[in-house]
Amino acid sequence: MATATREAYGKALAKLVQEREDIVVLDADLTKSTKTIEAKKACPERHFNMGIAEGNMMGVAAGLAASHKIVYASSFAMFAAGRAFEQIIKAVADIEGPCYVRLGRLGVEDVYDDSYTWEYGKGQVLKKGSKVAIVATGLMVQESLKAIEQLKDIEPTLINISTIKPIDKDLILETAKTHDVIVTIEEHNVIGGLGGAVAETLAPYGLACRQYMMGMQDSFGRSGKPKDLLAHYHLDASSIAQKIKEIMK
Repeated sequence: MATATREAYGKALAKLVQEREDIVVLDADLTKSTKTIEAKKACPERHFNMGIAEGNMMGVAAGLAASHKIVYASSFAMFAAGRAFEQIIKAVADIEGPCYVRLGRLGVEDVYDDSYTWEYGKGQVLKKGSKVAIVATGLMVQESLKAIEQLKDIEPTLINISTIKPIDKDLILETAKTHDVIVTIEEHNVIGGLGGAVAETLAPYGLACRQYMMGMQDSFGRSGKPKDLLAHYHLDASSIAQKIKEIMK
């Protein structure tokens, strides 16, 4: 069953806030949308609605963090950045320093089974192929899996990069040495995201592997239904498959 990442986040946060007394949850009047309402139900005394004031929320989060608390501050991405730059899941509780976790509304299928253990800063090879490697992040992993079903004659390698900073440098370099082409795919601007991080990793080594970046080509975003937006920006499975076919001609 497809589950939105924000739904999974809400459930994990509710469990975490009950397990650890050093966890504090802040929200900017979006508890139902960000799903921190689950943490509020589980532990209301450590959930604080800061109102429509992301800048203030980040300031409070910084103060709590300086007081040895682990703080989860949740809002919509554009509000967190646009309102907070004037004053930033369960595993991040053990990482020192601020973390940014990007979640979405669109339901996605499971990629791993219950035996999988997530490692900070490590990518995972989901499918082993040759010549062309797809390096994807977020829900683009699921779209890439669907695209591969349309690429039986090419058989790409598929790598899931779940942390862009730090990025799995060793895996990226090894992939570049064993493939002719790397295609990065992200529901994000190709500048300052996964594509840029992979390019910066490869640039000093002068490897022969070519790189193509699929994502928003430095354009302004639009509002709409997630699936419609993926199709509009050529990030749905069919568009991914078509692009890779064109690259490999």
